[in-house]
Amino acid sequence: MATCAVVRRRPRGRLAVVGLGPGARDLLTPRAREEIRRASVLVGLDQYVDQIRDLLRPGTRVLESGLGAEEERARTAVAEARAGHAVALIGSGDAGVYAMASPALAEASDDIDVVVHRG
Repeated sequence: MATCAVVRRRPRGRLAVVGLGPGARDLLTPRAREEIRRASVLVGLDQYVDQIRDLLRPGTRVLESGLGAEEERARTAVAEARAGHAVALIGSGDAGVYAMASPALAEASDDIDVVVHRG
């Protein structure tokens, strides 16, 4: 005799805050490139998305917005990660310094995995 319980768990979401480095493509770090390729959802400023669009896997959902919407992009990225997606939130330069890591970390909680790649 045996008893079995079956539970369906939502996949744990992952948010990678990725800096694109100083601007030249050859200076983009391998880890930043890996996180961009890993993402099923990419969130970022429209002009930054254009810089790395060719690195995305087919089928990656892109959520882009214009200048000045940093906090909204951070909220969107965290919400997508909470829904179980692998999300890359991109920003310029060093993601820990230039705006995106702070609002993303302020919005996130321990229900998702968060990593920051400085670029």
